[in-house]
Amino acid sequence: MVKPLIFTNARIIDPSRQCDEYGSLIVIEGKIAAAGAQAHNQGRPEGAKHYDLGGRVVIPGLVDGRAFIGTADSLPGETVKTTGAAAAAGGVAALVAVAEKGGAPADTVTAIRALCAAGQNGSLVPIYPVAALTKGMEGCELTEFGLLRAAGAIALAEGHETLRNSAILRRAFQYARDYDLPVMLETQEADLSAGAVMTEGWQASFMGLPAAPRAAEAIALQRDMELARLTGVRYHAAHISTAPAVEIIRQAKAEGLAVSAATSINSLSFNETAIGAYDSAWRFFPPLRAEEDRQALIAAIADGVIDAVTSCHEPRSADAKARPFAAAAAGAVGLESLLPAALRLYHSGHISLLRLIEVLSTRPAQIFGLPGGTLQPGAAADFAILDLEETWLFAKDKLASACNNTAFDKMPFQGRLIAGFINGKAVYERNLSNLSVL
Repeated sequence: MVKPLIFTNARIIDPSRQCDEYGSLIVIEGKIAAAGAQAHNQGRPEGAKHYDLGGRVVIPGLVDGRAFIGTADSLPGETVKTTGAAAAAGGVAALVAVAEKGGAPADTVTAIRALCAAGQNGSLVPIYPVAALTKGMEGCELTEFGLLRAAGAIALAEGHETLRNSAILRRAFQYARDYDLPVMLETQEADLSAGAVMTEGWQASFMGLPAAPRAAEAIALQRDMELARLTGVRYHAAHISTAPAVEIIRQAKAEGLAVSAATSINSLSFNETAIGAYDSAWRFFPPLRAEEDRQALIAAIADGVIDAVTSCHEPRSADAKARPFAAAAAGAVGLESLLPAALRLYHSGHISLLRLIEVLSTRPAQIFGLPGGTLQPGAAADFAILDLEETWLFAKDKLASACNNTAFDKMPFQGRLIAGFINGKAVYERNLSNLSVL
């Protein structure tokens, strides 16, 4: 039987209750018994283990709404087990797994069941699979939405692919609506963005790299909004990265469409000037944008237009990244850098801590209908403990992931995870014993 846990002298952040206050957290039998200023009224459960956090922060475990697992260029050693370990080390308590065309399939009942089983039994962190919208992600034949949902799929997606055929996409939206499955799509107009590795502008011209206009994102997104309006589907923009896309989402929400949107920590952390040394660590999809786009994304998080921030975790092999910039595989691991990189937005004064945790945890849990994202009494005790003030250097050779293709290597951060718990059990600890009370 797991001992009850008491964490006192804690700053409790719970966006699900709009709670930002000093108090305690009490965990009994893997559930939240109390969290906040009034928790001391609950008394001390018999046999409880007590930690004095000294003002450190307790938040709901992160819910990462977009991580690629089993990608075509993955290092062979990257498994569900190492992915789960990386998620735990990043304070993630639930992982939404998206497949990529050419990688592990997600278009059959067998594949979805296998990923569900692996995510529940072979990973420290629960993994929730997203099924492919079309067979083989070829954009032609729809998958069996109802069977995939029954097998455990929580949403539908098409990896990095954007469907060219609007008639097929309309039909997909209609069926997804009927099965109450959110559709999570990346929006890059396929012909305009074909072969591009940068955003059109002076930087791309100076570097001599193939580029696509920002409009490639807006055109595809606007098409999807028209079809969402027509069908009533629950639509989730998987990764917006430009100011025009922000305004399209803003307008759709103002109209009352069932629309949500996410962006990645990469798009929030870097602009296109980071590519100046032709370093493939900054090769992402969609590509990095101008500073005005990055600032528009940050503002859209603050004012509620963007609902979620994701790691967009994409493990790549060393060979896939050690190529000329235009030929290198796009993507980077992100599970362990998501939280510390996001905390920069808090420390810079751009976003409140309550809002930041909302887009990292509470809101993505709501979008995908997942447990977690809350410290509400009675909820599963999925939470993380942070030291907001600790400064440290991020090091790719210390990652739990089997891959280390990251753009954050050797970067300084302020704010670090101390421990992560799922169902009241520690899945990651760093110096937590130093805070225990005898």
